Amino acid sequence: MSNITIIGTSHIAKQSINEIQKKLFEDKPDIVCVELDHARLRGLFQKEQRKVSLSDLKAGGFGFLFMIMGRWLQKKLGAQVGIAPGADMKAAVLAARKINAKIYLIDIPINRTLYKLSKEVSMWEKIKLVGYIIFSPLMPSNRKLAKQFDLTKVPAQKLIDQIITDMRYRFPKLFKVLLDDRNVYMAKQLKAISKANPKSDIVAIIGAGHEKDLKRMIK
Repeated sequence: MSNITIIGTSHIAKQSINEIQKKLFEDKPDIVCVELDHARLRGLFQKEQRKVSLSDLKAGGFGFLFMIMGRWLQKKLGAQVGIAPGADMKAAVLAARKINAKIYLIDIPINRTLYKLSKEVSMWEKIKLVGYIIFSPLMPSNRKLAKQFDLTKVPAQKLIDQIITDMRYRFPKLFKVLLDDRNVYMAKQLKAISKANPKSDIVAIIGAGHEKDLKRMIK
């Protein structure tokens, strides 16, 4: 089996970009795997994002609305540190091209994830989520948690575990679709790539929230 190195990143952290570039340029792995699908890869290199229409919202349902909210939040946080959301994955792709590494997109296609969000998350959980987004800044526990964040760095594993445990309890179906299902899919992808390239060095770039489970699953 080939050697697989997993790097957990923050999508708006300068630390992640530096770590990715250092790892790829120094080690020059044969294969670089990224937490992207074809649609999201194209989106990273588009100069302008396509404007969302009312028909998009009607067709996409809750999953599409959730994606829009997520993009808005990441863009808002990214503006605070001067980093565009997804800069970590873009840096990985550009560095992989420079060292002539093979690039594999290992995440579930975004449309499939959005469809599952619309169909598998209950109406009650959707309502709870909207309420949480609106009122969470007012919660003392969330204010305390926010003070522990440095947007320029990848959060410590203990903090990531704390957030995942809390959110999984509040929104179990949402986290199954966004985290668990994607972890299983990406682990299978990495195992298949490793099996097909047994002598290759592989570096996988994924969000820090996936790192712990993914390392466990590929062992």
